[in-house]
Amino acid sequence: MTWNSTRLFSTNHPGLEYICCLYTLLFLLVLFLAFSD
Repeated sequence: MTWNSTRLFSTNHPGLEYICCLYTLLFLLVLFLAFSD
């Protein structure tokens, strides 16, 4: 049920998964820079 709704949501918004991935990488980069100081 959750998988089907996720697939449907991803199909309706193909760019959303890419945006989420991009923000996740950006967040990890910020954390890395913050802790490397």
